[in-house]
Amino acid sequence: MMDKQEEISPSAIKKLLQLSGPKARTLEEFSLHGHDLTGSLQLLEALNNKALSSEVRKGLWYHAITIFYKCFKHSDARRRLWPQVVFAKRPDLMPAYNFFLNLRDRHIVHDDNPYIKAYVGVYVHKENDAYTVEDVVSSVAIFDILDENRWRIFCELVRFAVAWVDKEKTRLKNLLKAECEKKSPQELDSLKELAITIPTLNQVSEKKEVEF
Repeated sequence: MMDKQEEISPSAIKKLLQLSGPKARTLEEFSLHGHDLTGSLQLLEALNNKALSSEVRKGLWYHAITIFYKCFKHSDARRRLWPQVVFAKRPDLMPAYNFFLNLRDRHIVHDDNPYIKAYVGVYVHKENDAYTVEDVVSSVAIFDILDENRWRIFCELVRFAVAWVDKEKTRLKNLLKAECEKKSPQELDSLKELAITIPTLNQVSEKKEVEF
């Protein structure tokens, strides 16, 4: 039986209210970045499963790199992270950041460097001075960029970024909490309840409405 002191008053209501403004918007952006960076780290950890095929491992590796740099690329939906700020206390990580950025831009997303090449050749059979053309072949050669050392370095890069974003999120949450604690009941009552809408299939080509 509930103790009388623990009884909840009928007038007590818990509500989730929508916050807006520059700090709330920045926290939204850091939440999106944190989601992507944590996802990248989870993909990297999944690569420890040696039972995966080489193609599946390559897919995990490429996607881990792609969504990591999604946070550092320009977007109309959210402000980017700046590596000079994120890694200000670890400038030694910048060479690795630049290496994997070039890997992403010039190899994974595009095909601008020599890490992948296509070759065309012809098999011939020579006997005396006569040639017999047997077959034309085409093949693709890919430089293997997934090894233990590169995996370890990229993991360190991602883990540091995750920790940095988490600290920024905590800082902003504390600031917003302190601001809300100073609001009057009337000011809090004026806030809308938080509602999450599910996008329709037709919205796949639409841009999000955001305010900076």
